[in-house]
Amino acid sequence: MEKKIFIFIVLPLLIFSISNAQIQEGTVSIELDKTIVRQGEFLPFNILINKTRGPGADASIEYWIESMDGGTWIRETTIVYISDAPAFVNLSREVYIFSIQPPGNYLLKVKLKFSNTSTDLSTNKQFYVAKGIVNITTTNLNITEYPIEISAERGWSKLFTLKVRNSGDEILHNLTFTIDGIENDWYTISPEIYDRILPNTELVFSFRINVPPNATTKNYEITMRVSSAEGLFDVKKALMRVFTSAKELAMFDMQKLEVRLNDAKLKMQAAIFEGRNTSSISLLIQQAEMQLNFAKQYLEQEKFDQALIALASADELLTKSEEQINNLPYLPEYAKMNTLIIISYIVLITIPIIAIYIYHRWSEKRLARILSFYSSEVLRTMEKGIPGAQIDVKKMKGEIDKKFMEAVKEKIAEEKETAPKEKIKRLRQLLKIIEKEYAIGNISKNAYDEIKEKCEERLKALESREEEK
Repeated sequence: MEKKIFIFIVLPLLIFSISNAQIQEGTVSIELDKTIVRQGEFLPFNILINKTRGPGADASIEYWIESMDGGTWIRETTIVYISDAPAFVNLSREVYIFSIQPPGNYLLKVKLKFSNTSTDLSTNKQFYVAKGIVNITTTNLNITEYPIEISAERGWSKLFTLKVRNSGDEILHNLTFTIDGIENDWYTISPEIYDRILPNTELVFSFRINVPPNATTKNYEITMRVSSAEGLFDVKKALMRVFTSAKELAMFDMQKLEVRLNDAKLKMQAAIFEGRNTSSISLLIQQAEMQLNFAKQYLEQEKFDQALIALASADELLTKSEEQINNLPYLPEYAKMNTLIIISYIVLITIPIIAIYIYHRWSEKRLARILSFYSSEVLRTMEKGIPGAQIDVKKMKGEIDKKFMEAVKEKIAEEKETAPKEKIKRLRQLLKIIEKEYAIGNISKNAYDEIKEKCEERLKALESREEEK
């Protein structure tokens, strides 16, 4: 009997008392320091929490500004530990009023939840936003990086990135990214939304395009749009080509990359005529050409997936070379070096024999550096002029005799006189080459115009110097 009384009466009461002890209750209210705030200013306020029942636990607090038509301008959340009841907490907070926020009445709202066993408590206070005295802030949202052109086959899938920058002075909220021009089930975007983007910072959206196996093969005009809760947005256009097969896609990419490869070669040739050091991009271009040759072999063997991988590698290498082409350093000028050597010889005639020996050692190193910049054509000419000579720049240190030194000096003087004429001749040859390549479609019009303009400027300058002589 006692056992039944415990089970049916005492135990339920005990469970009820324990659960009842976990219930937390109280009130929440807002105190505003001012009820009128200007655009571009902060609104300070206090959240007053009075806990009347329950043990110590975390409380979740959310506050936001809401317009009279239900629009949200800013939303913040925080978690605060509140001790056993009775307890009182005063939280000081402030929210920013945007300079683009329209003047008028607004509500500052607060929602409080003590724990999972309690109901939400909420309150609000009304305030007025007045027009700012001087609006010194700017707002701007830009897409800074995105795929301009996408080539795909049916059943194909690939991951892309899109970068967005807030170049304004204010925090932007609820950043979203959408794509128009293709079906919604063709792509997925991650993340779906960014809560905020701070001024002068950049965020990245990732999106994967999955082309269905039954997709229509055509060109799709894609519109990429990024927008914020403040009404700012930016739009970029892209072209997506869908092909019927991997073979068709690989053939199309091959043609594009061959044109880019020819462009890169001609630009490198123009850079050489300008006296730039092209060793870095020369290696990239050679590697890109090698990948294109691999791709051709794979296409002949009908290994289309391997061909696409080789084409992707060639595209990456050509992109790197195109990024570096306009920042290549200039090579040292031979004429200036030659002048320094001659002046040094004249000065050293009057100094003691010991100083002459020191200079001799220094001049060997200097000459080796000069010869390292000579073209292979000049070196071959010097070998012919000195029967049996084997010129090795790396081994010349300490091995240059007087006769060879005189031969080098004569060669430098001769090259100084003939170099401008040779450059003029080569520039004219280059102009003929690019005109022929452009006529048969091997290079683009942009590359043709750019190289032609540089060559003509250089040619005009060299011809002007020759006329002055």
